[in-house]
Amino acid sequence: MHAEVAYLFRHAVVRDAAYDLQPASRRAVLHELTIAIIEELCGADEKALDAMALELANHAARARADMPDATRNLAAVKRLAQREANYLNRAALHAEANYRHLEAERCWRRLAEVAEPNEAANATYRAGGMCFRLGRVAEAERLHHEALHAAQSVGHSRVEAVALSGLASLYRQTGRSTEAERFFELAFEAHSRAGDAVGESITLTNQANFYLGLGRMPEAKAAFERALAKLEALQQRRSIGIALNGYSSVLHHTQKLEEAEATYKRALAILREVGDRMYEGVVLGNLGFLYTSTARHTEAEEAILAALAIARDVNDQRLEAVLRGNLAITLRETERLDAAMASMQRALELHRETANLHFEGMHLCEHAHTLLKLGRIDEAGAAWQQGAAILRKVGDANGLAQRMPAAREAFRRAGQEMPGDA
Repeated sequence: MHAEVAYLFRHAVVRDAAYDLQPASRRAVLHELTIAIIEELCGADEKALDAMALELANHAARARADMPDATRNLAAVKRLAQREANYLNRAALHAEANYRHLEAERCWRRLAEVAEPNEAANATYRAGGMCFRLGRVAEAERLHHEALHAAQSVGHSRVEAVALSGLASLYRQTGRSTEAERFFELAFEAHSRAGDAVGESITLTNQANFYLGLGRMPEAKAAFERALAKLEALQQRRSIGIALNGYSSVLHHTQKLEEAEATYKRALAILREVGDRMYEGVVLGNLGFLYTSTARHTEAEEAILAALAIARDVNDQRLEAVLRGNLAITLRETERLDAAMASMQRALELHRETANLHFEGMHLCEHAHTLLKLGRIDEAGAAWQQGAAILRKVGDANGLAQRMPAAREAFRRAGQEMPGDA
């Protein structure tokens, strides 16, 4: 054993032995004293307190656990539980803001165990959101349902609404279109009953993105315009930026390219202003895709690579997967086929890990074009058929129809009929 390792090991053993030698009542007092000292040292520095929040929550938990039965009283236990809950909430929000999804999930789960029922339902929902970001979709869905039932049982209408909205978005992003549409409607109604105008507007934005993903452009456009009008009235800058991003995609898909580019840039400026790094990456990626579709490949690659750097910084594998797939298209269009293959294969792996069925279908259809250029005809046919089947399954008949003419021509140039053609 190296000297440093031996020292650290012995130090930990001595520390634990010394801790266990202290009477429980003294340990409880010392934990509370530690909380007071840390709070005094942090003073009015909110950032310092945020950074120490998890440690403070741990001291509150240990003080409560070490309080001996002889001196235990309900008021003291409740006071320590409330301090633990307050600091766990603060620690979870701090971890989320710094994209430490696993740490945030653990804090939310702990909070759900010690908080009052209303707060516990919200913490369960937030833990589910972190699971979804980490690619654990089945667990995220279970926690969202738990949060929904808990909120309904205590009559917490706002958490009921956000849980319904969370489930709708989860269904949308995992290709369950029928369930998604129904839950978006339920979520909007629940936000309305709760008098939550901001929640209504955000749900409308998410619903508009759902219509956009299925190629239902008139419905998407109308929903985005309603959402933007509400958000402008409520002066919700971050949510305006997010809605503008989706509205730009509608403009892109309806070939209003100059207006789409200007609107993307407006959304990007707002999201940078409010410091939302994750959505900055989303908008940059969409702007890059617009550049690809207008053959501005240098600008496209620059935008997508910048977005990829953000996706890695914020630990968002779903965003990284979409960006890698879109980068593969740009690489293919500039004849860098080996690089395009590698980028798309990684994108497809990540789509499967994060259960992003819709984008897996879209990118499989695009992958077929690269395979055709490489002369791998049978693999191209299999990729096209698999991608087309996924798009039918998730209800994106419009997206599939838009891709068919280019695919038919690509197979014809390779001397083959497009699979599925009569």
